[in-house]
Amino acid sequence: MMPYELITAILNQSMDLFKFYLLFLILVGRISVAQNDGKVIYQQIEHAKIGYKYNNISESVLYFNATKSYFTDSESVASKKQGEEINPDGQSGSLFLGGEFKSEAFYMDLKSKQLLSNEFILARLYPVKDTLIRPNWKITTSRKKIGEFECQRAETTYRNRQYVAWFTPKIPVEWGPWKLWGLPGLIIEANSLDGEIAFIFKSYSKGNYNNFIKYTSSKRSKSMSSNQFVNKRKELIKNITKEINSSSFNGKIFFEPNTFSKDKYPN
Repeated sequence: MMPYELITAILNQSMDLFKFYLLFLILVGRISVAQNDGKVIYQQIEHAKIGYKYNNISESVLYFNATKSYFTDSESVASKKQGEEINPDGQSGSLFLGGEFKSEAFYMDLKSKQLLSNEFILARLYPVKDTLIRPNWKITTSRKKIGEFECQRAETTYRNRQYVAWFTPKIPVEWGPWKLWGLPGLIIEANSLDGEIAFIFKSYSKGNYNNFIKYTSSKRSKSMSSNQFVNKRKELIKNITKEINSSSFNGKIFFEPNTFSKDKYPN
């Protein structure tokens, strides 16, 4: 029989090897997850056709990790302190103007299956809370290179509008601009087939941006679903239009459209 001391030494050595292997797996897992963290800068183009000419070109940013994403315009993020949480009741300092957000924001969480956003109605932002539902994508065989990435084409219909997206399997996360997500790779570019919406790729940076991927629920404002938000928007615009038409105002009033969701705005 083997001496007790030798058996103990072998067992200890085996335990040390097991601990080392376990630590190695944990570190590899963390590195693998971290490789999927990053940000994308898009040029966001809106050309609305609602009876008058509306053109808007801005820069937007998508922060993401393996399970969460946060999309907004880059000007708001530039004025935002790192680590400051996104608070829809307008209490978070530099991100807000006159007690309100400077821009819309969209937060997605795979684990909680939530889509949280702050969306405009007449220059005021409202918190919207919905279940995260994957768009029904059709992946095609078309491919093209965008920047450094080999991308594949996919199509979907979302909010009554047809979209084309170009995604790269090289970055295996499901995120994209606005509420477009659910493909087997990061969405590098996207556009609507009616020509009204486009997200054009500008740059990609790998890194940990978790301090920007946060959302704090409002304590003052009650969140609503997307359907409730659309109905509220139509109601508010209808009421203010009625008030203006019944007043002595003799001009013509235009409202900035929500060009992302295609409904019969502003009816």
